[in-house]
This record gives sequence, C-alpha cells and structure tokens, in this order.
Amino acid sequence: MIAYIYRLKPSKAVKSTFAEFIEELKDLWYYLTSNYKCFIITGNFNIHFDSPDFYQTKKVIDVLFENNLEQIVDKPTHISSHILDWFVVPSNNCLVSSSDVINNLTSDHFWIILDCNFPQVKKKLHTVTTRELKSLNIDAFEQDISKNASQKCKLTSSTEQLNNVLRSTLDKHAPLRTRTLSERPNAFGLVLKSKKPDNNEDKQRGDKGNLILILTENFS
Repeated sequence: MIAYIYRLKPSKAVKSTFAEFIEELKDLWYYLTSNYKCFIITGNFNIHFDSPDFYQTKKVIDVLFENNLEQIVDKPTHISSHILDWFVVPSNNCLVSSSDVINNLTSDHFWIILDCNFPQVKKKLHTVTTRELKSLNIDAFEQDISKNASQKCKLTSSTEQLNNVLRSTLDKHAPLRTRTLSERPNAFGLVLKSKKPDNNEDKQRGDKGNLILILTENFS
C-alpha cells in the first residue's frame, strides 16, 4: 500500500481545522496498520518535521508514535529549509532501505529518492477459449453450411440437430483454441477523501477540507 497525502493550508476557501486533519490521519493510519504489514505514507504535510517543538509537529509525531510509525526523511525538502514532505513507514520498516533528498531547482519542493524492497506480486493464471474468426474464409464457410444443412437437416429436424451442424462446420473452419494467460495485477486503485460541507452556507462559500489521495498497490 502506498498512500499520498496533501494537506491544504488553511485559507478563506479551506475551513478545515488542524484537529480535523489529525482525526483523518488517525482513521487512515488505523486502516493501514489493521490491513497491511508493509506500507508507505507520503506527501506534503505542510508541517515542519524539523521543528519538533511546534504544536502541530509534536501532535503528529505523537500520533505516529502511538501507531508504531516513524517519519524517515531527515533533510529539508523545501526551499524554506524545512521538511514539509514526509515519508512515514511502520517502525519495523520492511520496504524502505534508504532515502535521500535532491535539490534540482525544478520546483520549490525537492526530490525525495527512496530505495525500496517491494515484494514480487505473484501472477495469476487463467485459461481462455477463443476462435480465430478474423481468419475465417467466409465463402468456404458459407458453402459448407449450405451443403451440410441440406444433407443432414430436414424440415422435420430439431433445432438441436441444426445447431450441431452449424457448430461442427464452425469447428472445421475456426476451431476452438485454449490458451493459458497470466493476469497483470491491478497495480493501483484510487480513493479520494475530503471533508463534506456541513451546511448550505459552507457549500455557497465553496469550503473544502483536507484532501487525502490514496494509491493502493497489490502487496501486503
């Protein structure tokens, strides 16, 4: 599981409080720790991890500790020289071997490079049965249909007998082929969570909450 979080800064258009953001984080972390052995939570928290005495930083770190999680980025990730972009993993981290921050001056945020050990996803096999209808010789097929139907089917013939004639002719010109295929795992699913406006007044103001974008991958 890989989860991406973007915490919007409070503004006139964003009325969601820090307390609501903390509750959303608790819900997310409870879900992840309950359902996955290995996961990564990343994104722009807009909280200075390098300032542990700040109230917001201390509050989030306390919640991390309560859930046996840790933040592993230890270098500034923003031109303000603060760590705003976090990578959170379980304390018994089984995915990330190392991390680094690179300032390539393409944005006000820096690149974060992780060396990850993603477990290989086992491919699922399934069989499919098809006919090569595109290569069917229509003229020859029609001739055989006409010939076989006139020879083997009478006016009193049953529908089942007619179907058998048609099927045997089709098997001759476009025989069934059975193949074994491997299914590609559904790499990513998408969940978008946001605070809904509480009333009509909120809707008119266009209030929005903290957005949490979750990308899921098929490993546990």
